[in-house]
Amino acid sequence: MMVHQLLLTAHQPLLLLLWSGIRVLGTPTTGNNTIKEAGMKTRETFFLSFAFLCLGFIPVSAMGQSLPNTFTANTAAKASEVNENFEYLLERFGGIRETTVNCGTSGTGSGINSAIQNGYNSIVINGICKENIIYDARNTFSPRVLRLRGANNDYSIDKIVDNSSYEKTVLKAWYTGMILMVDNLTISGGDRGIASWSNNTIVLRNIKVDGYKNHGLTIGGSSVLHGENIIVDGSYSGASSSETGFALGRDGVAYLENLTITNNQDTGLELFNAQIELLGTNVFQGNGIAINVELGSLIKTSGTTSISNSSDYGVNIEQGGIADLNGLTLNVSKVGIGAKNNSTVKITDSSLTSSSERVIYSRGGVALDIDNTTITGNSSKEAVKLNDGSNLAIGGSTVSGGTTGISAVYNSTVRLQGGNAITGNTQEGIYLLNSTLHQYSDVSTTTISSNTGSEIKAERSFLKLDGVTITGTGGSTEVDLRYGSLLMLGSGSSVTGTVTCGNTASDNGSFVNNSGTSVTTSGC
Repeated sequence: MMVHQLLLTAHQPLLLLLWSGIRVLGTPTTGNNTIKEAGMKTRETFFLSFAFLCLGFIPVSAMGQSLPNTFTANTAAKASEVNENFEYLLERFGGIRETTVNCGTSGTGSGINSAIQNGYNSIVINGICKENIIYDARNTFSPRVLRLRGANNDYSIDKIVDNSSYEKTVLKAWYTGMILMVDNLTISGGDRGIASWSNNTIVLRNIKVDGYKNHGLTIGGSSVLHGENIIVDGSYSGASSSETGFALGRDGVAYLENLTITNNQDTGLELFNAQIELLGTNVFQGNGIAINVELGSLIKTSGTTSISNSSDYGVNIEQGGIADLNGLTLNVSKVGIGAKNNSTVKITDSSLTSSSERVIYSRGGVALDIDNTTITGNSSKEAVKLNDGSNLAIGGSTVSGGTTGISAVYNSTVRLQGGNAITGNTQEGIYLLNSTLHQYSDVSTTTISSNTGSEIKAERSFLKLDGVTITGTGGSTEVDLRYGSLLMLGSGSSVTGTVTCGNTASDNGSFVNNSGTSVTTSGC
């Protein structure tokens, strides 16, 4: 109803101008149902203006359609016939005109394009229509509003399938500025399933996109997508190696609830200079990279999101990308989350696991903020690796199962926000090289314990720890300070075991104990 009212409002100036033009042709006489003629010059001016308005506001596909009544010069026109023409224009170009297309179930039927050519902008599709619906304003005019919906409210029954042998997009809106709505349909095949570029508004509800060769959904050029209950399935055996489920780019914006993207060879969700928010329940399964965020793009997950069986990264963020991941369950065999080149990552209320690679890997000025998250690594790699000036703030989280729980190297910083457990790793709990580790006193206790090697090993690094409990199993090397490393142990902290400061001058570390507890040291 809202869209309908907006359309009516938008077209009222056109109708008023049309009425003004009719009036200059003659004013109805009181009690007479005719409109008198006006001068030829005025009439010509009006028709030129009328043609200009039609070119600007009415799709060229409909301009071939005849008005109910046609008037000729020097012939009286009945007001009822003029009004009938106005009603026709209002229905055709000011509102929603709906029809049903019956395509049958053989997969060879058609009729959608024909219905649009005949002025319908709400098409109810019954069966399987084999045709490509393509609007490119560089070549043709397009309807300002187009709604395509399945008659049976079941996308497995009502479909639009490619008729171009994978050369064209099945449903395309390019430079049109249109409102495109698709409900309860499968869009199948084509080089791409659905593509929108340049200031379109796309609404997708209860749809499936499958069988495409390159991209399932492509939205960009400042287009906006709102969607609910969308499945993008890349299982087509003839797909290209660059197969991508959903590409959102160039100032595109999307708000989606309940998105499922599966089995794409290259990428499930690709973002470049775009923004997306995922609500509800979202699933990424069996893709190459599940989610790729680049060039200042933003992704926010507000519901629950699961990522599994990716053959490459679970989530990759780079070139200033921003990822705000809440409620993420990630279970992969490759790198779980990779972040590079001044990107920002926030992870909350999540569970992250990798069976053979790092769970989180960052390098190049990355800012990481992790809260209330379980990170489970493997015996081959560090669970969390920070490199080249990365910064991690972590609170209320557990890091376990890796060779090292957290490794920070080359000018990286780890800020413990309290409430952490770093435990059960096969070597160190925390390893530092030319980096910084600290926890302030205004947060809850962090425990670093039961790691097979040292709980903390530091080389050329600075450590200041308040409220940290360090409990080891190795006995003599629970904290291993080397090559000029300095540990300042503050209030609320304790070490069960030995703090070792090396054995030779070049290898010596330093230890300052302000904790108020007794600590065993060696070489300090």
